[in-house]
This record gives sequence, C-alpha cells and structure tokens, in this order.
Amino acid sequence: MSTLNFLPTAGNPRIDVIRDIDRLMRTDMEPREALLAILGAIRRAYQQQVCYVEANTTALPPGCFRITHVWREDGVEAVPNNSPWIWQNVPVRTGGFMPQIFARQAPSLLHDLQIDPQDPMYPELSTYHSAAASPGAFGDPDNWVVVLRHEPDGFDIEFLENMVMRLGLISTALKNLQALGDLRRANAFIDAEVGRIADIQRALLPESTPQIPRLDFAAISQTFARAGGDLYDAVEIPEGKWVLLIADASGHGPSAAVVAAMLHAILHTYPETLDHDVTALNPSHPMTYANTQLADTRIEHSFVTAILAIWDPAKLTFTYSRAGHNPPMLRRGNQVTELNQVGNIPLAVLPETKYESYTQQLQPGDVLILFTDGITEARDEAGDQFGEDRLKSALLAAHGSASEILDSLMTALQCHTLKVRSRDDQTLLVLCAK
Repeated sequence: MSTLNFLPTAGNPRIDVIRDIDRLMRTDMEPREALLAILGAIRRAYQQQVCYVEANTTALPPGCFRITHVWREDGVEAVPNNSPWIWQNVPVRTGGFMPQIFARQAPSLLHDLQIDPQDPMYPELSTYHSAAASPGAFGDPDNWVVVLRHEPDGFDIEFLENMVMRLGLISTALKNLQALGDLRRANAFIDAEVGRIADIQRALLPESTPQIPRLDFAAISQTFARAGGDLYDAVEIPEGKWVLLIADASGHGPSAAVVAAMLHAILHTYPETLDHDVTALNPSHPMTYANTQLADTRIEHSFVTAILAIWDPAKLTFTYSRAGHNPPMLRRGNQVTELNQVGNIPLAVLPETKYESYTQQLQPGDVLILFTDGITEARDEAGDQFGEDRLKSALLAAHGSASEILDSLMTALQCHTLKVRSRDDQTLLVLCAK
C-alpha cells in the first residue's frame, strides 16, 4: 500500500538554481525553449536524475486531472505539449494515485509506490516507486509538479523543501517569460501596424514624378521613423493649373503620419465648388478651411506647418499661402531670396485663423525650393545645424535639371551631417521654371 506523507515546507533550502534562471531571463529565448532550459537547471540542481511531470486540475471535479508534460530522466518527453500555460485541449484522466496527491493541496512525499496497471499513469510511470509533489507551478495552485524516481524511498524532506523553493523561483521566472512573450507578440503587432501606416503614407505621395507644364519638378521625402509627418503633393486642377503642397505635422512616427493623412484628406475633399469658383481658386481659401477642420478635430498638442500654392503655367505665377512653414527659397541668377511676403501660425492651433496668399512672378531659369525643417535643422556631430545659410549656398552652387539640383542639395546636406542620422523627417521639392 502506498504511503502518503504530508510535510511542511519550512527550512533553509539551497537556492542553487537562481543563477541559471537569472541567466535564462536575460536571453531572448521563447518561453517553451526557456522552460526546457530551466528544467535542465532543475535536474542539475537535484544532482540526480528524476522523471518530471506537470499536471493540472483547473475546472475539473475531484479525481480528474490533466497531464501536460512528462519528461523522463533519459530526456524523452512522453507527453508533449506546446506550452506550460495551455492545458484546455489536453485529455482528462480519472483515478489512480495522482488524485490522492492532489487531494492534499500541499507538498507531499509518496514512498513505496506501486502503480496499478489500471492507473491512467501506468503507461508512462509504471517503473517509478517514489514521488515528491507540490502545487503552485507557474503561480497557479491548480498546476502541479510531480517528480519520481525508481527507488521506493527516493526522496526525503530536505528534497521536498528544496523543490518547493525552486518551484516558486521557476514560477516567477516563467510568469516573466510569459509576459515577455506577450510583449514580443504585442510589439510584433504594433510593428506590423506601423508598417501599414507607413505604406498608407507612401501611397499619399505622388506615385511618379508629376509632369507639370513649364515646371521641371523633383522631390524627395524620407522619414526619420518608418512612418512620419512630412507630406507633399502635386495635383492638376482645371485650366491647366496645379496645386502644390508641402506640409510637416509635428512630432514623429505614426501619430504624425495620421495627422498628415488627415490634412491630405481634407484638402482633397475641399468643397471649392460650394463657396468659390475653382478657376479663381486662391490657396488661402483651402488653407483656412483645412485649419478650421483640423482645429475642430482636437488633435491634442499637434499642429501642421504647410505651404499651399497654385502654379499657373500660362502666367508663370506661383501663388502661395503659408502656415508656419519655412519660407520657400527662390534663386534668380546669383541671388537667393526667401518668399516670406505672407505667413501665419501653423494649422490646428486656433480655429479662427485666416490665411492670406501672395503671387510671385517667376521667370524662366528661376529655381524655387520648398523644404521641411528636417533639412535645415539636421545636425553634424558637433550639434551644428545645416541651417538656411548653408542651404542657400548649396542652392547657388547647384546646376542642371531639377533632379540634379535636388541631388546636389542632398549631397551638401549629407556632407554636413556625415554619419549622424537625422532625427526628423526630411522633404525637399525643387521647381525649375521653364
């Protein structure tokens, strides 16, 4: 007849498994891989080989249980399972010596064990004749760990006390590993969502270089993170005119990208036919409308700087409205000037803000650049900004087509920053009047 001895867990057990657990917690192992490694640490700590069994009684009537793992001392996993926390689909077993242990709800020793052939554990454990068991595996009183040996008196009180202490340490470690696994999955989900946002943001940019009459056009837009708040656009409107936009939503990453997408949607759905004759469209009208819409959405602590312009190829005019954005730079001959005749605060700050426009007459050979502050505020290793003066000098030195001028300006920027990665989105448009 089997003897079941309930023993208290008081004592001063050695905690020689702590070092192994701490090492494992500092790795990038998946929970199951770490579990196997921790079990190896247990076996080493016991200094003698044992058969290791995990059981679960959650939501089961007395006498019923599930076996989620059986690792024999030869390393064979007799009852494989994918996770120590997944037991819902594991078959339920009934009767035998295991329920006698579980009924105690406390650490126990079992000597002179003779497993009956009708016992549901007989196929896996028939050769073992002693056991030590404890509840509380993985921090759950319905989860049990049972270790067995072939000898009829293979375990003593000291072993059981050590087992209880180690089980507590392992439970904490595995809970942390589970949390890390959940965190990794959450991070993977967030990363995928950010990737989708970045794809959407790229879809808002012109698919190819716009072919604008009497204007050689080139542009570059690169984000500090996978998604960012910079935006540019070029859209043809009636009578051969073109709407040009450059904008910069405050902040970085997905939140800035969402605000930039909101601006894109607002401007592309601007109801010009309701209030204005589209042929006489003034950029100050949609700019004021966009400000009202963004301010009404309560995008907390966010704002957008922007330049909205209308290019009239028949007249070679650039009519623009500016909301807190860096002034465009115009190169004519050997002189660079800033177009700052109009300007007001960024969008989404005050809903009642009104914006004005100004028409700049261009001449063939004029070069106009529009840029976000990620260009001028890019820093070198000493923290010195690229700045407006360097940008003006680079513009004076650049020649050729719009794309060649763009390449020259970006090369000057990169020579200044060298290996320092930009911490802001960078967008630059080059417009050469023809």
